[in-house]
Amino acid sequence: MGFKEEKPETPTNNANKNNTKMAEETESTLDKLQTLASLKEKGLLSEEEFQEKRKKILADF
Repeated sequence: MGFKEEKPETPTNNANKNNTKMAEETESTLDKLQTLASLKEKGLLSEEEFQEKRKKILADF
């Protein structure tokens, strides 16, 4: 039978998981900001709307 040996959680394993999660969140935040900037450049958002949405994205980060 093939039992998978589970490795105990170590500070290194936890740090790697945290770094991966942070990288994903950062990438997601950057994607949102880039999309927002693109919408503003295309004239689909006013400066006021852009600033409001940008502040919300950064606050959620």
